Amino acid sequence: MRKTELAAFLFMGLTPSFAQLGIAPQQENGEAIVVNKCGVSVYYVSMGDSGSFGTLSPDAVYREQFRLRYLGADYPGEDKYGGISIMLSPNQTITAAVDKQQAFFQSTITQFEYTYHPLEPPGLWYDISNVNGYVYNTDNGWNGIRPWPFQEDGLIVEGTSEECATVVCPGGNPNGNSTCIQAYTHSKDDWATHGCRNNNSIVLTLCTEVTLDE
Repeated sequence: MRKTELAAFLFMGLTPSFAQLGIAPQQENGEAIVVNKCGVSVYYVSMGDSGSFGTLSPDAVYREQFRLRYLGADYPGEDKYGGISIMLSPNQTITAAVDKQQAFFQSTITQFEYTYHPLEPPGLWYDISNVNGYVYNTDNGWNGIRPWPFQEDGLIVEGTSEECATVVCPGGNPNGNSTCIQAYTHSKDDWATHGCRNNNSIVLTLCTEVTLDE
């Protein structure tokens, strides 16, 4: 997720008025919101140091206030604070599984990730990751034959203010391969992380049937 170098880059790119705002108090934290516009249930786990399994029915909304994940005093500097991953899968084989949580972790997943950092402006970083969204150890794992979980109908991530960059993963296969070019495909795709002030909320809408302009 967020790296030291990336955070520095993001901060330098901010306009002075935005940078001067600083970090909002924790009680003003916004929310991570997931809206399921898919025609099927979506399964999720919000994972920090631990996480619990849940189901998001069609048209349902999951939300959580940005939470702090403190890793401990043994970690240096900014690394004392870690990220949260809201892991998502529309895999319908989970429905019939005896152990749904085990089936979830065995499926491919898309991750809506964020880090709330109380000491480092702007205070919030977020991204979409498909690093665990593909079938591994196959020749056709990333070429459109085995797509990432929400490839068919796409997704979009939007903030509640213009400070927060929008992430669009169109439905279908507009780029000629199975990846979303605005999300993490590999673990070092740090350009896919965005930052804005922590009193904003970030909304992920699944199955938007987003299409690119011709």
